[in-house]
Amino acid sequence: MKKSQKSKLESLLNTKSQQLLHDLVITNDNPGSIVADFNMLLDFIGTKGMASGGKYGFFPMGKLTEINSKLTHSVKLNLKRPQQKAFPHIHGLHLLLRSTGLVYLKTNGKKRYLLLDEPTLQSWHRLNVTEQYFTLLEAWLLHGNNQILLERDFGFPDHMSKCSNFMRHFEKSNIYTPDQKKEMFHYFPGWHNLALLQMFGFMKIKSPQKKIDKFWLIDQIQCTHLTRILIPSLEKDIVERGLEFKNIECFGEWQSLLQPFFPEWKNNLIMKEPEFKEGLYIFEISIGSVWRRISISSDQELEVLSDAILEAFDFDDDHMYQFTYTNRKGIIVEVVSPEFGEPPLTTDVRVGDLDLSPGDSFYYLYDFGDQWEFTLVLEDIKTNHKKKSKPTLLESYGEAPDQYENDEDDYEFE
Repeated sequence: MKKSQKSKLESLLNTKSQQLLHDLVITNDNPGSIVADFNMLLDFIGTKGMASGGKYGFFPMGKLTEINSKLTHSVKLNLKRPQQKAFPHIHGLHLLLRSTGLVYLKTNGKKRYLLLDEPTLQSWHRLNVTEQYFTLLEAWLLHGNNQILLERDFGFPDHMSKCSNFMRHFEKSNIYTPDQKKEMFHYFPGWHNLALLQMFGFMKIKSPQKKIDKFWLIDQIQCTHLTRILIPSLEKDIVERGLEFKNIECFGEWQSLLQPFFPEWKNNLIMKEPEFKEGLYIFEISIGSVWRRISISSDQELEVLSDAILEAFDFDDDHMYQFTYTNRKGIIVEVVSPEFGEPPLTTDVRVGDLDLSPGDSFYYLYDFGDQWEFTLVLEDIKTNHKKKSKPTLLESYGEAPDQYENDEDDYEFE
């Protein structure tokens, strides 16, 4: 532990705030219910996993009411066909499940399944309750990406900024009484962020006992002392260290900052490394109703796949391009042609690096002017294929579009 890092947080806090942190004992339900609720959800998914509620990997609609009933803070809704977003606590916990890497999506045929990642789960079970609490805090405020929940940023790309902005309601008082309008929490801090603030013990929320029809109704919100200590301190640390959320891949960023107050924090979650899947990949590549079937070995770079697509559709190779896929956490990744110069580049990423399963799809955008977008669906991986081989066109259907159909080839000059 570095002495300068130990004194850093102490220099930001008065004696009373320091003592509050020293006295705080983290348990499954203190200062909030986050650890208990999160572990309940891991058990609910179970070692066999469960079918997701659609292509985006949310919980199935038929399970939402049951999950809600098991939460410490259940939302009293009277909806016949509720969506996951209608249950902010479940939505927030879903964000943590994916951003920790403990849960991933796997495609099997036309269905998608939520599965527990066994190596990451073993690492999770080796953590004590304090370590689990702060792992989840980092998963939310440092690793959490709105793309996982299909939520818009509204100009604030991270959850910390949204929560910090929400704190303006408590500048004069620890109590805030909203006017019961659903829209007011949609932007700041966001419904799932509000639920997470409650589950982490940052906010105490009073809700009416009666069931309502459409959304979580809130009578009163109380800001706790823990919020006033941690949120500003952690936000300042992010700014001073210039942390870029998209570049944070490991847990323990705040360990040295907070460990003087929480000496139990000794270990961090170890996420499973992205898996390279070896074999011969069979892709169906389509644009509109026209498609081509191509085989390519896993150790070929995406630049080679790009060339194969263009050749199969008889396109000239004279424009920039990008591949767009969703990674294991549910975050969109863009791999660009070498001309961009900023990684990840198609010369560095291999087909097998994408961690795809048969049935998964991603996109290839060629020529940023004309915007030719192709859909790639992985049909099969022949794992008995070990030898690196050139891409092969296996099958074609339909006449490829004219690449230059909208270009003016002839010019008249006066």
